[in-house]
Amino acid sequence: MKFKIWYICSMLKNATVFFFLSLSGYAYAGAGACIEVYNVVPKITRFSKIETQNPLFNEAQAKQIGQVLRESPAFEKKIQAMLNPFKRYEMEALFFRQRNQKGDPSYFTLNRNADLLAEAELVVITKFPKGVSLTNVEFGYQNQHSKKVQNLGVIPGIMLDANGLPTRFLFYNQEQLEVFRAHYFGRPFSTKMRTAILDINTALFKYLETQPVALEKVAEFEKKRGWPEGTAKKIGLVYYSSEAVDLLVFGKKHGFDYADMASAGWLKPYVNKHGSISYRENYNDSIKIPFYDETNPSKIAFWRTRNLRSGAPKYLSWPKDRSLFEEAPLFEEFYNSWNLNKVKGKRIILTEGEFKCAIGELTTGVFHIGVPGIGQFYTSMLDKIVKAQPSEVVVLFDRDPIGKALLRLDEVTDSQRASYLIAKQLEAAGISVKVATLPDVYNGKKIGIDDLLLSHGTAPYTQALDQAVTADAYAKAFKIDVPLSLLTDRRNKIRRAVQKYDTANSSAAGFMSIDQRAIHIDLQTYLTHVEDALRQYMKVKYPERSQMLDPSDRFVVIKPGTTLDPVTIQTVEGNFDVSSPIIKISMTTSDVKNCTSLSCFSISRDSSQWSHLTEAEKFKALSAALGAIFPKDDYTFISSPVFEDRPHALLVIRKETRTPVAIVEQF
Repeated sequence: MKFKIWYICSMLKNATVFFFLSLSGYAYAGAGACIEVYNVVPKITRFSKIETQNPLFNEAQAKQIGQVLRESPAFEKKIQAMLNPFKRYEMEALFFRQRNQKGDPSYFTLNRNADLLAEAELVVITKFPKGVSLTNVEFGYQNQHSKKVQNLGVIPGIMLDANGLPTRFLFYNQEQLEVFRAHYFGRPFSTKMRTAILDINTALFKYLETQPVALEKVAEFEKKRGWPEGTAKKIGLVYYSSEAVDLLVFGKKHGFDYADMASAGWLKPYVNKHGSISYRENYNDSIKIPFYDETNPSKIAFWRTRNLRSGAPKYLSWPKDRSLFEEAPLFEEFYNSWNLNKVKGKRIILTEGEFKCAIGELTTGVFHIGVPGIGQFYTSMLDKIVKAQPSEVVVLFDRDPIGKALLRLDEVTDSQRASYLIAKQLEAAGISVKVATLPDVYNGKKIGIDDLLLSHGTAPYTQALDQAVTADAYAKAFKIDVPLSLLTDRRNKIRRAVQKYDTANSSAAGFMSIDQRAIHIDLQTYLTHVEDALRQYMKVKYPERSQMLDPSDRFVVIKPGTTLDPVTIQTVEGNFDVSSPIIKISMTTSDVKNCTSLSCFSISRDSSQWSHLTEAEKFKALSAALGAIFPKDDYTFISSPVFEDRPHALLVIRKETRTPVAIVEQF
């Protein structure tokens, strides 16, 4: 069944864009209206959703799902109890890469367990002995998301026993050896190291605050974001580039050890041609966002990076030293958390990102705190909020464009879902919590706290806070599929925790405590129940989809290919591989009606007129029509893509990641 979308570009003198739905027939548009009607599979709407036509859950199925959601509500505390006895570094394997004579790489991992390699020798050699099994092996860590490898050093030779376990690691010098020792056997976060990091960060920030090149770049950044003059200075931002400061010269002049500067994130170690460790700059051409020390707020504990280079990730976390036994308090990426001791009995606004948090607080005077990303609210952060004893927490994230919702199974944006899940965590911890929604002041475009405050002042923001609702009311208002969200969230968290546990215990299962083993078994059992319930839920409610991250089940979906057999879309800007499911939108020329508004281009009511338009004119019309769904601040459109050897009308690309999200079929 095809659904008709009424795209009303202007109605009378009102320039606001609306979406209406009609299941049959055309609707009458009043004088001055500008209407385009499309047959779209499936329908798109901002205001309403059609309930699934799938059979309702029977009593037994509903009971099973409800029981699983009620079962083990304290599963996150159990995860903490299971993992706390381990040193952090034990829960992450070292990644090794060896190349053959042709340069082709082979990979293997080795779990870091000091007990397993207690008898292994680390030896400095002048020449290779007989029986060396592996030579010139690079070691480091692999990012689980990007799969990129951070190379930290080279092991010239590894000798293995009959079981394939290392017995000797061979190095050309003591420096090589000590780098490997630190990362394999771990090291404590000493008071000396902490002091060095605080001193290095604070000294470099103070220096960059005085450099003309850095000041000019910060002023440009401030102006580009539309901030009032002096805002960047209040936040404490600095600009770093090799032109602003030579880090190696700076370190030598101030007596800072290069290894400590690497631990502080400013330098990056690498293996030079002589096999020893050298250092180079890290994160050049970037804005540094300071995070202050909780015990001494005059010192900078660490920083996050806002890249200015095109093509680079916009935000980067502080490069943590993964050889340390534990996450130091210094490392907590919870913006403004150093001031939580001042909020007892006061309201807290929990938002995403440092800039939204800072602008919100500077503009309104209300205490704001910021998580680095909507999926990065950790138990340690929850514990800090509970300890602070606020009167209330209001969760307020970005308002995302409708296009992001259409790429999720229940048509709920990731920001909306995260708002609900975080609010439920806070609620379970005994915190009074509500969820607020930013007003749609940009007709469907993305908007954050800072955008709203700088463009519309404090009134609409204050109103949004006053109209905040409970987590359950919020879920009902935005039709969040609560069972789907909770089951998926619990499954993912337990899976990650069990993976860390298994890594830490892979070679020393006999050393786990009785309590740890019991919790591990309990969580494994609960994970099985969660996965069974989720499969049953998906089978009944979303039979055509496999996971929550799939697009709406009312869309025709193009599924991703494999590394060996990629699904590719060809365009004039190059080829795009489909790495995650994208939606296909179907339209016909008979659906194109008269539109005289400048915002959506002029097309004759005579549908045959469409064929006389140039390709550029067609592209302009389609871009305007889809602009409210995929706003151009976040998306870009490419004309005439080719998919499956057929020309299509338009491809929608997410700007930041340059990944396709939707394709429109040719008329």
